[in-house]
Amino acid sequence: MTQIRHIYPAVTRWRIMEDIRLAIARRISNWRARSRLRQMEQLDDRMLDDIGLTRADLQWAARLPTSKNPIAELACRTRSRH
Repeated sequence: MTQIRHIYPAVTRWRIMEDIRLAIARRISNWRARSRLRQMEQLDDRMLDDIGLTRADLQWAARLPTSKNPIAELACRTRSRH
């Protein structure tokens, strides 16, 4: 029983650190995706149409919460449309 008490806190700390690492990685990924979204906003409507997007799609993605990856959400939106 004594051994379990010593192991459990280490496992819990490891799990917490891993959760924090994953949360930070997700935020960085979403931040980079928002940067790509801003780049896509510079494209003209014809170019957006070529890749299957509209200006309204980009505006919709820009309004998503920062916890969401706007590029991944756009991909899902365009797949569901086709």
